[in-house]
Amino acid sequence: MPAPSCSDNNNTVPCWEYQTWYWTYDNCNKAGTSAVDADRGKFDNHVCALTGNGVGVGLWLHKLHD
Repeated sequence: MPAPSCSDNNNTVPCWEYQTWYWTYDNCNKAGTSAVDADRGKFDNHVCALTGNGVGVGLWLHKLHD
């Protein structure tokens, strides 16, 4: 999980906001790119990483503004 997490730091930007999880990195990266492109004023990047249980791939967006 990237740090700082928005949920752990009282949503103080910049932070990484968890979105959801996917079965594959490919699906996660496609969704992350689409989400950032759709709201460049709020997010500037994304990262996909294994979830805590290692079963799926979590999507986090790098949040710059609310």
